[in-house]
Amino acid sequence: MGEAVSTAGSKNNADTKIRFAERHFLGRLSEELSELIAVQCAEAFEEEGLLIPVKSCSLMIAVEAREPASAKQLADALDRSHQLVSQKLPKLLKLGLLECEQDPQDSRQKLYRLTGFGREQIALFHALQTRLELAYERLHKEAGDVTGLLRSTLAALRDKPISERLK
Repeated sequence: MGEAVSTAGSKNNADTKIRFAERHFLGRLSEELSELIAVQCAEAFEEEGLLIPVKSCSLMIAVEAREPASAKQLADALDRSHQLVSQKLPKLLKLGLLECEQDPQDSRQKLYRLTGFGREQIALFHALQTRLELAYERLHKEAGDVTGLLRSTLAALRDKPISERLK
């Protein structure tokens, strides 16, 4: 009889831990949301003949707006780390979306620009962009202002990190 209580107590403890994880592991939930959006957008991209990786659209737009541009300039424009941008560029080069050349003013830097194929692909993306914006508007009507909530949460955490909130 003591074992049954112990097992039930363990189960309740495990359930409590799982409920905590489901409610408080915001990072996991945001990653799950990001991945779900990426997978679903990839399906839409494929239907439209888009080869731009879903998670590189903002980088392609930044190149289009600033070409020729260095990885640092692109990172600054996107407010992302130089490392993250530098990790994405080789794939875009390999896909034939971008080309690069040495910066004539700084031989340590490369300058990136769209290829002809990259221009075709970004035009396809822009054609899809209006429909994507409408889809997100519909999602916001259904689920609430997800984008606003994420932005305000990011701002709150930047203003006061979790470590300070634990005090």
